[in-house]
Amino acid sequence: MGATLSIIAGSCGGTADDDVWYQFVATSTDPTITVVGTSPFDAVVDLHATSCSGTELFCADATYSGGTETINATGLTIGLTYWIRVYSYGSSSLDQGTFTICVFGLPPAPANNNCAGAITLTQTETCIPTNGTTVGATQSIPAITCSGFTGTADDDVWYKFIANSTDPTITVVGSSTLDAVLDLHSGTCSGPYVDCADATYSGGTETINTIGLAIGSTYYVRVYGFGSGTSSQGTFVICVYGAAPVTLPTITTSPANTITNTTAISGGNITSDGGASVTARGVCWGTSSNPDVLGNHTTDGTGTGIFTSNITGLTSGTLYHIRAYATNSNGTAYGNDLNFTTTGGTPTIPIVQTTGAYLITNTNATSGGDVSSDGGSSVTARGLCWAITANPDIINSHTTDGAGTGTFVSNLTGLTPGTIYHIRAYATNSTGTAYGSDLNFTTTGGTLIIPTLTTTAAYSIGSTFATSGGNITNDGGSTVIARGICWDVTVNPDLTSSHTTDGGGTGSFSSSLTGLTPNTNYHIRAYATNSIGTAYGSDLNFSTSTGVGIIPAETTAENISIYPNPTKDELNIEFELIYPENVTLTLQDYLSQQLITENYKNCSGSYKKKIDISGLAIGIYILKIQIGETVCTKKVVVVK
Repeated sequence: MGATLSIIAGSCGGTADDDVWYQFVATSTDPTITVVGTSPFDAVVDLHATSCSGTELFCADATYSGGTETINATGLTIGLTYWIRVYSYGSSSLDQGTFTICVFGLPPAPANNNCAGAITLTQTETCIPTNGTTVGATQSIPAITCSGFTGTADDDVWYKFIANSTDPTITVVGSSTLDAVLDLHSGTCSGPYVDCADATYSGGTETINTIGLAIGSTYYVRVYGFGSGTSSQGTFVICVYGAAPVTLPTITTSPANTITNTTAISGGNITSDGGASVTARGVCWGTSSNPDVLGNHTTDGTGTGIFTSNITGLTSGTLYHIRAYATNSNGTAYGNDLNFTTTGGTPTIPIVQTTGAYLITNTNATSGGDVSSDGGSSVTARGLCWAITANPDIINSHTTDGAGTGTFVSNLTGLTPGTIYHIRAYATNSTGTAYGSDLNFTTTGGTLIIPTLTTTAAYSIGSTFATSGGNITNDGGSTVIARGICWDVTVNPDLTSSHTTDGGGTGSFSSSLTGLTPNTNYHIRAYATNSIGTAYGSDLNFSTSTGVGIIPAETTAENISIYPNPTKDELNIEFELIYPENVTLTLQDYLSQQLITENYKNCSGSYKKKIDISGLAIGIYILKIQIGETVCTKKVVVVK
């Protein structure tokens, strides 16, 4: 009553000279809106998207004075705000009146509403929160009595994890509307009850400190609100953490000794069980490298420490490979691969294969080989022979790359551009020298040229600084002795323009451009110099920011450069301040615990700060940056 017109009547008609407005945030795609008028009020209802003047989505005018008007909305977007208008159909002040209005309808149930959809959690060394919600959930099994109290479980959701220690901790932190209850079951959602927690109220932290769990077994965690109805539902974070996860054992192989025609003795040393008991250990053997427990092996007890293995049933005069092994609940670990040759038989030359050439340039290449058998006598020399004729041997040019069996890498240098070379791996023992197959390749070029490179687009751009770089994909057959970025306000800047110097060689590099002018368009080109000359990448351009205040004063997170992100050990923060401001940096975890706080007074100009985060655990953190009265936040991901 007493309302006036705001916009003309909608598609359901009538007059809108007394319209009033309501708004709501959709929690489901299909809510119901009901208006019940009191006589003589003949209500008209319409629903708008984005604003009062936004698109009309639905309207209702199906009854008369004192009737009930209903909009059964469909296709709404969860989380968006919608506007409802109510007015009387008639134009007289006598047509105005009172009414009641409501918006109702359940949001969709969470994916883990039922046991079959239980979300998998990973037990970690420290708490890494996972977001959850009971909003829209329904009951799966009845509530339990915990700490002497029995709530309702009309909104329970499920999680599961595999225990990697006997005593993990389970923590749930509820939102202001959620008085969380959690219980723990073994094997299945309806499996044996293990423990529960209901010690706090809405917004509190519930914790289960488990004992006696079976490592490797699956456990189910249920979370629900103590109260009943939608008003008791809410969001929460959950984590399962405790002792470090079980890893594979650490083991070394003992060299073979007491070798005969058909037997030998070896063993190993297990220096760590990886956090779980070693249930099997021994030595694997075979005529190929890296034997495992699928082949011949001994079984020599359990536990850590030194053990001895007796290997029998061998063939005389044969090269054998051995590896110690140890098994725990996480799997089987192996020691280093060693080899020995049984006595008897006549030694032969080794067996060796040649590796095809790669990383070929005008004057260099890389190859190598694999000595798969020493022929019953230790390999004292190995490497690669090369020549411009077939089947080169050690009389020709050759490398010397250690001794023994296994793979090796050989670096060929001093080659001639544009030439076909033949290569053969070789291996020498007391019987003689063996060669691998003859392979060939052609060096690149024939004539030295300038390098080939590309320019990296500018990033981390401020008012007086920016970052760029390049990628040198070919040195042109001559070592790159200088590289960097040239910049100018005209196209195709070169070394006569401003430029950086960022080392030498091929590959990617980055360049820091400083001393720039605010609000200016710059051209950039990467450059690389070898003995032939200087090559340039493509011409790119960018514009510096205005440099007024903190670009702009009501800064957003996009105006502040934070890198690298994700990060392992350190975090760099850069932005530009024209006027002096107090700056506060705060890093906190998802439980709002402040981990790092640093304050700086009267900062101005180019601002760059490096924060050491090497001591933080893997997870997601929030960085708050307060500059004067302005605050912005950034999500920081820590990896290892």
